[in-house]
Amino acid sequence: MLHPIVVDYLIVLGKRWGIDLADPCKIKESDSLVLKCSDGAMIPASRKMLSMASDTFGDGPDIIDVQEHSETIDALLSFLYPINDPTIKTIEANVAILEAAKKYGMSLVQERAREQLEIKAKSQPLQVYAIALSKARASLEDEIRMAAKFSLMHALDPWSETLPIEFEHVSGRDYARLLDYHRACKDAVGELFKEETKERSDTVYSASFLCDHIASLTSTESWLFRPRRGKSYVRILLPTPLSKGDNVDEPQKAAPHKVYAPSWWVDWMVKTIDRLKQKPHPDVVTDESFMELLVKAISMHPHESNVPDVIGRFKEVFVRAVDEAVGQVSF
Repeated sequence: MLHPIVVDYLIVLGKRWGIDLADPCKIKESDSLVLKCSDGAMIPASRKMLSMASDTFGDGPDIIDVQEHSETIDALLSFLYPINDPTIKTIEANVAILEAAKKYGMSLVQERAREQLEIKAKSQPLQVYAIALSKARASLEDEIRMAAKFSLMHALDPWSETLPIEFEHVSGRDYARLLDYHRACKDAVGELFKEETKERSDTVYSASFLCDHIASLTSTESWLFRPRRGKSYVRILLPTPLSKGDNVDEPQKAAPHKVYAPSWWVDWMVKTIDRLKQKPHPDVVTDESFMELLVKAISMHPHESNVPDVIGRFKEVFVRAVDEAVGQVSF
């Protein structure tokens, strides 16, 4: 007989599709099949349930050989039942379930298993990178790329002796690929704000990502970036786009225009860019140091009522700029 929960599941689906399956007797025993796993375990399942989740399981034998371990198949089927999704405890199991879901075209299981793998990748990106590479390189390239991006929150030393044990199965080429990706991302974020020249004893910086943001500021919001030098203000160069009359067939360096930013803001930017060059991930912008910037802005501009809004908008622009800079780096 079919498992009671499978019967209940089919009744729920029947109501959803307008089919009366309230009488369990209408659910034929022929709807049942058995999945024979790689470890020899035999797992019963509903043919209707599987055929709705995947085109792989339709008309066919009552016993179907599958290449996956029984633990993977059992978890895969659990995602299909009308109960809470199972919690996948290990990265290895998560990778195996996601690989099987992709193999059998179970899009809903793929989505839910990937969500759990993403949570693991946020806290253990190097382990997810290594295991996904060694277990399912061909089918999990997107997840390998995801883990590589989360790994940007960790400073990688090419000569490190403290890599996770899972890296025993990572080739030198794949490690070099990850290191090259980190290096390229560091270079990309370094271009967002950098020292350009010195005018007399003053240092001049360029901020390539601030043009549109500064142009959008209203008169009451422009206290952070002034058009004229003030006390303890630093010159910032902003590259301007080519005008409509410029000859686009002959590229030329756009003439920068300038604003002046307070030195405390410049100091925070320099420190943050230095940290981004170690860990080129957008989360670096929003960590505890951002609260220090906000507190400093409030103390330096006590008469401006919109300080949190102005600094908050700047944070959003900066985070987006870092994310876009990293996103343009191929992996």
